[in-house]
Amino acid sequence: MNRLLMTILVIGAVIGGGVYYVLRTRGPGRNYDAAKAEIERWDERANTMRACLLGTTPASPIAAEALAIRELTNTSPEFKNCTPSISALSRGDAPDTGIKEVEDEWKTLTKAVTRLASSFARVLVPGGTKQQAIDELGDALDTLDVANSNLRQAATMDPEASGKAKPSLAKAELIMIGTSKRAKLSAWLRPSAGGMVALVEGAGRPMQQLVLVPGQPPKRTPFQPGVRPSVTNGKWGMKAVKGKLEIGTLTILGELEVKVDSSISDPPIADSQVLFALGELTNGTIAYVVEPAGKPSVVAVGRTGLGGIVEAALPGTPYFDAGSPEPADLYSFAVSPPERGMLTWSHHGKLRGILARPGTPRSTPAKVSLGAGDVGQSCLTATYGWIESGDQLVAFDGSVASRIEMPDHEMIAC
Repeated sequence: MNRLLMTILVIGAVIGGGVYYVLRTRGPGRNYDAAKAEIERWDERANTMRACLLGTTPASPIAAEALAIRELTNTSPEFKNCTPSISALSRGDAPDTGIKEVEDEWKTLTKAVTRLASSFARVLVPGGTKQQAIDELGDALDTLDVANSNLRQAATMDPEASGKAKPSLAKAELIMIGTSKRAKLSAWLRPSAGGMVALVEGAGRPMQQLVLVPGQPPKRTPFQPGVRPSVTNGKWGMKAVKGKLEIGTLTILGELEVKVDSSISDPPIADSQVLFALGELTNGTIAYVVEPAGKPSVVAVGRTGLGGIVEAALPGTPYFDAGSPEPADLYSFAVSPPERGMLTWSHHGKLRGILARPGTPRSTPAKVSLGAGDVGQSCLTATYGWIESGDQLVAFDGSVASRIEMPDHEMIAC
C-alpha cells in the first residue's frame, strides 16, 4: 500500500466516523455512567495513538515539543505504523448520552480528530516539507488534548485521562538569585539540563560564581581573577599560571592555597586557561587549554586525586594527571551541574569530544571522533552532549555520535 492510498484511507476512516456520529439518531435520557464509560474507551485508543507518536515517556507535556525532541534524538517513530491507532480515534456507533454538554464536546473532539488525521496524512505524503508537517501534527495533538480535557469535564470526570504517559521533561523553574538590584551577570555558560554556571558582580561586592540547579538554592563561591572554583564543590579550585596549573583549596575570599602544581606546557611561558573543574580535590576533573605563541592551541581533560602506591606522589598527597593534550583550531565546552562536563574541539576540519565527570582516580574519559566539521556552541542534555557544526547538530553519548540536519538554527540551551 503506497503512502498516497494510505493517506486517503486514514482521512476517509476518521471523517467517515465523524459524519456517522453527527447524523445518527439522538437517544433519550441523561446517562452519565454510559458517557464516562465511552470516554474511557476512547481514552484507551488515544493513549495507544500517543504512545506510538510520542513514545511511552514523552519528552515534553507539549506534544509539538515532544515530537520535535524525538526528531532531534533520532527516536522518531516510523509514522506509517501509527496509521491504525489514528484511524481508531473516530467515536463510532455508541448511543447518544442525552447530555447536551457532553454531546457538544464530542462534536468539538470529532473536529479535532479530523484535523489530526489530516495533519498525520501530510506527514506521510512524499515530497512535502516533513518538518512543517510534523509541527502541524504536534499542534493538532495539543488541540486534541484540550478537546479531550473539555469532554471529560463535561462528563464530570477528571480533566486528565488515566493511563496517559507522563512527560519526562520537567517544567521550567524560576530560580531567585537574590542579589542586589545593581548586580549583573557578567558571564555565563549556555544552560544545560542540570542547570547553569554564571558569574555575577554587584556594586561594591566581589565577583561570585553562581551554580544554578532547579529545585535548589543558588550555590555561591567568591571568584578571584584567574581562579576557577569547582562547580561541584566551591571549596577547591585551580589557576593557570604561565604554562602550569596550581591546584588547591580556596579561602572564604576565594583565594587559592596551592596544594600541587603541574606543568601543562613546554616551554612554561605559554598562556593557559582553566575551562571548568568538577568533583572534589581528591577526585576531580579539570578541562584546560594552552595557547602557545605562534602555534595551535591544545586542549585536554586531566584528573586530580590522592597519591598512592602507583602514583608519582606521596601517599595521601594530591596529584594532577594532565591528560593527553590535543591540537585545536577551535574549541567549545559546556557544564551540566553538579558534575558533568563536555569539551569539544576541531582541528583541520575534524571534530572530537570528551564527556567528563569525576570517576575512579586516574581514569581518563574517552575521546570520541565526531566526524567532519568545525565546532560551534555546545550544551548537555541528561544523556547526550550537543554541539553545533554548521547547519548540523552533533549528539554523542561518550562513545557514539550522530548528526541531525538543522539549517538556520540557533542553539540557546539544552
